[in-house]
This record gives sequence, C-alpha cells and structure tokens, in this order.
Amino acid sequence: MPEIESERRTAPRFALSVPVWLESSAGEPEALARDMSADGMFFYTHSKLAVGGDIAFTTQLPLEHVALREVQVHYRGKVVRVEEVTAGLFGVAVRTESHEFLF
Repeated sequence: MPEIESERRTAPRFALSVPVWLESSAGEPEALARDMSADGMFFYTHSKLAVGGDIAFTTQLPLEHVALREVQVHYRGKVVRVEEVTAGLFGVAVRTESHEFLF
C-alpha cells in the first residue's frame, strides 16, 4: 500500500502573484510568487536554488483599505523544497524566518 505524504504546511496559504527580487538581483524581478502564508512563500524562478540554503528576497505586497497602495517587504529564510516545473523553470518553497517592512 502506498504511503500517504503528510501535510508540510503549518499555516494557510493564500494565492498571490507578485514579483520577487532575490538578494543577488540587480534590478528586474528574478521570480514570481505563486502563494504565501504567515511563515512561507512559494515562487517560480529560473535560478536553481539549493535545498537547505539561506535565502533573502524582497517582494512588493498589495495593501487594501489603507492609504498606501503597496509595501515592499524584505524576507530571510531557508529553501525547503525545489521542484523543476519545466526545463529551466523551478518552483521554490521557502520557510521565512524574519521579515522587515521597507517604506
């Protein structure tokens, strides 16, 4: 009988398509977020990242019902999963460990 994989998420995820700038990025976004939660994010990128590696990235989150239209947030965390979606395109799951709002 096949073993059922246990759920790895610790918080609900919300669909969110926003640009992601990896710390090594110099200008253009290097990734596109698919979803996020209180303690993680999943994004698509052409960069093959190492599972277990540290990562730092910035994203621009939309805000509703406040004076600001959007806010940039800088995250630090660990890459917990990488899957090749198509040739040269990777899905990356990150467990975030800290964040800072950039105004």
